Amino acid sequence: METTFGKIENGKFFGGQTEQGFVFKDMEAFNDPKRRDDICYISEGGFEDREALTEAQARAEIEKGGADTHNSLFNAIKLELEREYGRHKITNEFVERICAYVIQEVDWQCTQTFYNEIDLDDDLVDYVVERAHERED
Repeated sequence: METTFGKIENGKFFGGQTEQGFVFKDMEAFNDPKRRDDICYISEGGFEDREALTEAQARAEIEKGGADTHNSLFNAIKLELEREYGRHKITNEFVERICAYVIQEVDWQCTQTFYNEIDLDDDLVDYVVERAHERED
């Protein structure tokens, strides 16, 4: 199930309430290959007690880790995986599947924090294998 929280109105990003927090999450932006540089996630901390963020504020949050585009999330996770497992073992398809898991599951914290808290050996690998089988069907 893909989830979207918040809205964009008059050029500003507004968050929405999740089960555990307050975020902006646009799954259409994340999934659309033509929108890989559009903001797709702003964490609760990225709002820093602000009701809404302008495009410039949201882009500044990418550098701080409080917001993401598809590409910024992909690059950050790929870098982490390459550090952990070595470049030769990491494919772009695997990184994409991990990104899909992270963006779907994160619901208040920064994506990098969420990524660092998951167990790659169990949760993530199972998810990636399950998704691969779904695509084959």
